[in-house]
This record gives sequence, structure tokens and C-alpha cells, in this order.
Amino acid sequence: MRQVFIGGICMSAKLEMMFNDNKKSTQCRLTQLATLTPVEIIGMRLRLERQHKLDLSLQDKPAGKDWLSDIEFSDEALLPLVQFSDAIAPQPEDWSHYQAQLERYYELYEQFLKDKNHHESLVGRTAPLELKILNAGEAIARDLVVKMKLPEGIQLYPEKDYPKKPIEPVMPEKPLSIYERMLNGSLDLQKNEVIHGKAPEMPDVISDLQIRIRDGYEVTFRVKKIPQQDRVVVGKFFVVFPTIEAARSFAVDYAVYSDQMQPVKEGSLSIKVIEPEKK
Repeated sequence: MRQVFIGGICMSAKLEMMFNDNKKSTQCRLTQLATLTPVEIIGMRLRLERQHKLDLSLQDKPAGKDWLSDIEFSDEALLPLVQFSDAIAPQPEDWSHYQAQLERYYELYEQFLKDKNHHESLVGRTAPLELKILNAGEAIARDLVVKMKLPEGIQLYPEKDYPKKPIEPVMPEKPLSIYERMLNGSLDLQKNEVIHGKAPEMPDVISDLQIRIRDGYEVTFRVKKIPQQDRVVVGKFFVVFPTIEAARSFAVDYAVYSDQMQPVKEGSLSIKVIEPEKK
């Protein structure tokens, strides 16, 4: 069979864009997540503060030599006891610093609840699109230019730009005594011996990603190579609707070109949006 090359594309390559499950259509069910009201967020912060202060009052230990004040000892006998109490109890300045850290933590926790509210609302209005290109032909396809067209009335994010889930702040640790620090120091040395491996970074499959807003969204990117009888995952995109009520099914029109902008394949993918289940 004679093979004709146009701009690096062997014309016996048979290209097709599809979803990650090998289908040309997919369904996405939106979710109506319950979100907290501003009053509920403040109430959660106040309950956390009250519970934490109660826990501290039950667990608090006297600092320095205060616990010795009601006991009569000679100066010679008192000195080693004072030194011992200083070693097993946190210092007052450490407690002051800890209280300041707690106040900052409560503020961060309240902001975290607000950010979590916003993110869950966003996720509930999002349709994820995982796309790939299949080369069912007998030749390698090289230097592809892919163009996609999405409708108006949405927001489109590539995976790397989609808002991340907020991270809950960590409550500060209670201050430690000298003795406790010594113990923790020995434990830290043991932990430091563990070497955590780093996952290898995967090379980007697509390059020159461009997203323009023009009567909807126009997406353009390049794919360097797709071997014969193989597929390349071109990545994940997120379609976000302004509201649950505004969500609708839509199509993604696409075209694959050679680097000389000769059309190789044109087609369309359909996304059926399903409203949240009624509760």
C-alpha cells in the first residue's frame, strides 16, 4: 500500500478523538452539595475554641516551681526539685507563644471553612473531560495540531489551573518541656533516617496549549507523536457551569491538523449533563 505524507502525517494513520473510556459520548451527573451558611461557619469556629480551651484546662500542668510553693523545703533540697520541675514543665513564654498561635489557627480554620464551601460548590457544577486521541492506522502520526470548540456560558479550566481543594490548617502543638524536647529530638533523628522516594515526573504529552474566549472557548494544542495502533491521553479539562440551573448538555467540536494545517480528522464529542438527584 502506498503511503502519502503530508506535513509529517502519514495518511495511512487513522486518528480519532474520544473520551478516556473509548466512547464518543459521555454523561456527567452534577451534585448539589450542602454548604454552610456564614452563621454556621462562625458557630463551628466558636465550638472548636470552646472545646479546645476546655481540653487545655483539664490537661494543663503547672509551670516552673509554682507547684512547689505550698511545700516547705530547705534551700538545698528545693534547688534540685526546682530544676526538675523546670525540666518537666513548659516555660511560661512558650505558653504565651502557643496562645498566640492558637488565635491565628482559629482565624485560618474559619477561612478554610469558607474556602471549602466555595470549592464544593464549584465541584458540584463541574463536568470533567478526559480526552485522548487514538491512532488506529498502520503508521506513526507526528506533529499534530488539535483544535477544539466549546460553547458559551461556561468556564473552562485545564487540569493544572482548576482550583485545588483547600487544605485544612493544622492546630499548633502544645509547648514541650526540656525533657519532652529531648525525647522528641531522639525520635526525630530516627524519622530522618527514612528516605522518601520522589515519583518520576511524566513528560507533557501536549504542548503550546492556548485557550481563547471567542463565541465560546477555542482550545488549541500540539501533539508531537502518536505511534500506530496506540493512543495518547491529551489531558483533562474541567467545564464549570455558573449555576446548577444553567447547566446543559453540550458538544465539543474538534479538528486534527498536520503541522501544515492540512485537515486530517474532524468530529464531535457529546456530553450529556444530568441534574442532581432530588432528595
